[in-house]
Amino acid sequence: MRISPRGNKKLIQSNIVEFYFEGTGLNVGISIANFGGNVKHISAVSQDSIGETALAYIR
Repeated sequence: MRISPRGNKKLIQSNIVEFYFEGTGLNVGISIANFGGNVKHISAVSQDSIGETALAYIR
């Protein structure tokens, strides 16, 4: 998960942030799955609304 402040500001300059669920591993896995490959991802995910949102996005 990437956390980015809005408006190209530094984190300390902003009181609003955006969450992005992405990354090289996720992108490669999605591409392999789109071509019919079997993909598994092993990771730790928090047991809260952020973790649930991340899993929903990946699915």
